[in-house]
This record gives sequence, C-alpha cells and structure tokens, in this order.
Amino acid sequence: MALTKINAAKQIREQSISLNLLTAAIQAEISDVSTLRSEFVATMATRNQANGFAGLGADGTLLPEQIPSLSIIDTSVVTSEAEMLALDVQKGDLAIRTDTDETFILQGTDATVLSHWVKILSPVDGVQIVNGKTGANITLVAADIGYNNSGSGLTATTIQAALDELAADLASRDAAGTRYDNSDSGLTASNVQDAIDEVEVRVDTLESSKVSLDKLQLTPIALTGAVDGVNTDFTVSNAFVANTLCVLYNGQALMETDDYTVSGTTVTLGFAPETGDKVAGTFVKV
Repeated sequence: MALTKINAAKQIREQSISLNLLTAAIQAEISDVSTLRSEFVATMATRNQANGFAGLGADGTLLPEQIPSLSIIDTSVVTSEAEMLALDVQKGDLAIRTDTDETFILQGTDATVLSHWVKILSPVDGVQIVNGKTGANITLVAADIGYNNSGSGLTATTIQAALDELAADLASRDAAGTRYDNSDSGLTASNVQDAIDEVEVRVDTLESSKVSLDKLQLTPIALTGAVDGVNTDFTVSNAFVANTLCVLYNGQALMETDDYTVSGTTVTLGFAPETGDKVAGTFVKV
C-alpha cells in the first residue's frame, strides 16, 4: 500500500514537471509570436512609404505612384558657354554649342559648373586640313597655291607678257582685220548687211505707223442722228483715219458692209434703230 502511494506521488511530481516545461515552452512560443507580430506591424507601417516597400494594387501590380519617372534626355541648342551654364537641365541632358560646333552632356548634378559638362567626342570625318590650314572655314589666297611649271616652263611673268601682247593685238584690229570662220553658218558680209538693211526698213515702217495715244478714241462716243425707227444716217463728230471706225449698236460691234457703210464722216446703217437704242463708235482721230 505504501509503495503504491509512493509511485503515485512520483508520477504526480513528474507530470508537474512536464506541465511546467510545457507551460514554459508555450510562453516562449507566445513571446516569439508577439515579437513577430510587432515586427510585422512595424514592417507593414512602411508600406508605400519612403525607405519602406511598395505595395501591390488590386490587379497584383505595382501602383503607378510607386514607379519612378523615366529619365528623358533633353537636348538644348545654345550659342555660348554662358548660355549652356544657365540651362535648367538634369544629369544626362545634352547641350549643342553652335559657337564651337560641339556637343556636351551633363555628367554632374550642377549645370552651372563647367566641369560637370563633358564634351562628346565625334569621329574624325571629312576634310580636316587644306594646304596646311585647319579650321571650320578655310580661305586660300594665290600665295597658298603652289604651281609646278616643270612641264610648261611658264612663269607668272611670261603669262602676263602673253596676255599683254594679246590685248594689244585685239586693240589694234578693226572689222576688216578680224577673221571670221563661216564654215558652219555660210553667212557672208553681204548676207549680214542685207539682213541689217531689212531690219532698218522694218523699224522705219513701224516708226511711221505709230499712233499717238491722244489720238485713240477708245471710249465710245455717240453718233449724231435721230434714233426714231426711221432714220438710218448718222454722223461721226470727228474726222478719223480710214478703216479705223468701229460702230457699236447697243454696245455690240457691227460689221462694216454687212451692217453699215461709211462715206466720209457719215455712217449709213442697214436698219433703222428704234427709240431708246444707242449708236456709238470708236476710232483713231486724224
């Protein structure tokens, strides 16, 4: 009986120890969970915050405001260094200098500091030197151009002498002394002179036939005569050059012979205009 009680007490003591160990273990787990919960809460507090983490939207992707703006390179054209240093630009932007035909890129963060700009080197292309001269615009003068006369033997002096001789020869020649090769045209002096004479005759004819502007009666003037449905004779108030009269009936030009005849300053119509009709004419005054 006593042994049974001893065993029972031993079991109770062992179970008490196990319960205490289990309790301690559970409390430790609870403490770890509490710590993890605090850390999780602290981490979640940084969601979508600076130095935190980016949260996802309802579609499972990053929110637009969490995505940084793309860096776009701007290009500015300037005419001087001062204008380049005054640009409101960011790192990576370009400046084209028209004063030096050079392009610079902003490598630093301060556009007002020249050392923050780096010149972009371009490959060598095209002509870089002409007759020993360099630069964007090269001007050569006669002294810059050498002349090799080893073949011709000519010098500036001999060339100038030849030009002077040619000029003197031309100055001394008259028409009779000038040679003309007519193998292609076949023209002779007589042919040319005949053509000139014909032109002169035509010019004289044109001069004699010219009409002074003040003699042109271009504005129609009414012809004198009764317009009553009976009369057919009308008179021109001015003497006019033959064959220059144009008779107008109610503004329409009539045909001589077919519609009227002319005798001196008298015009006879082939019909009698009715009351209210208009008979007029234009002509060249004598």
